Amino acid sequence: MAKRLFYTKLGWQDNSISNIERNIKLFALINTDLVVPSNHMYSEKAEFLFKKRPELLGKKLIRPAISDEFHSFSEYFDEREKKAGRKLSEYGKYLDSIECFPLKYTSNFPATIFTKSAIEQISNSKSVVRKATTFSDATAQVFLDKISIRQEQNQGVVFFRDFLDISKEILDNNSYIVMDRYAHLLRYISGASSKRCNNLLPQENLIDWCLANSDNRDNFILQDEQLFWEVFLESIIKITEGIFTLKDLSKLSPTILDRLNYNDIYDLRSDSILQNKFVKKYDSIIDKINIIRTTSQNYTELVDFEELISLKEQLRIEFMYALQDEISIYHKIEIIEALVKIAYQLWGGSLQSIESVINFFSITFNRKHDWEKFLKKQEKRVLIARDFAKKRLSKETTLLDYMDKIVIKTKDAWYK
Repeated sequence: MAKRLFYTKLGWQDNSISNIERNIKLFALINTDLVVPSNHMYSEKAEFLFKKRPELLGKKLIRPAISDEFHSFSEYFDEREKKAGRKLSEYGKYLDSIECFPLKYTSNFPATIFTKSAIEQISNSKSVVRKATTFSDATAQVFLDKISIRQEQNQGVVFFRDFLDISKEILDNNSYIVMDRYAHLLRYISGASSKRCNNLLPQENLIDWCLANSDNRDNFILQDEQLFWEVFLESIIKITEGIFTLKDLSKLSPTILDRLNYNDIYDLRSDSILQNKFVKKYDSIIDKINIIRTTSQNYTELVDFEELISLKEQLRIEFMYALQDEISIYHKIEIIEALVKIAYQLWGGSLQSIESVINFFSITFNRKHDWEKFLKKQEKRVLIARDFAKKRLSKETTLLDYMDKIVIKTKDAWYK
């Protein structure tokens, strides 16, 4: 299954375009699909970004979702102009003119998931939502009765706005604030699940929604981006410390990704074999620990604060195990590679001296192209040696190789 990430940053008011673009670059590198919900496609940020960067859609770095009841964005936006508060016809035609491979989903599927999950949370007195709101069993029954009435009116579902109206009608102010956050969270979950997106956690980040640890919402973050930078990359930096050939991995950071344009991201994704291997291995480590998703069919189940902390530490340990195994293979590859290089050196000359003299001869004889061509041949020999070593060991260093390739691309972009 392709690794799809449900990307909602375009619908959040407090996200700057620069942060959104930085997120997109990272997520496009570590996921096969980046799906934007249909109701975020007509946000002002989305319109600005996609008009400025049409390659995001044209090169399938982003896939917009749209209900199967609509045949085009123009048709969908006609219904949404009032909600958007501005004219959307020109923007809709613009999107329709781009071959952007929209992801179709069944029209009422998100509302069905929303309804089922809301009823389960309200019915269970031990659920995260009931603990956070502290309303009584009697209030819960009133809530369920009113949901049932809405279901009869709306083909078996309760819609997001109706759910909020019910909450406001029967809950006190403090409980309503929590329920409002839960409703927004559940809308997100329902959208992701209906598009078969598999983010790190089914609920993305309970802390961000003030449910799991409402006393201090800022002291713990566990979103997909934090997982990559704070758990995975920190583990890589620690495990590769002292290895000269991998020293540049420590320089990778969110700001370093800014060097890459979307064509660079597309080029990295174009090596689909390596990227798919990385995504598969990276995601398998998460799935191994994320028991919620791998052992339960309920993608909307919520977890509490202590479980989130435990999950983060377990993920750190599991990434370290995987990287230690790759480092062990990497050292063996280096030994075999060195032996193969010796044979190539006897045939093609010393590799060590080439890089040190290349600039001198380029300047002196003004034949930089010829020398670069010569150096490329030597680099090709090194790659042949490395490939031979991997085949000899029948193992690969997928996580290290892909990260190293990204770092090399950022260095190339810097010198453009």
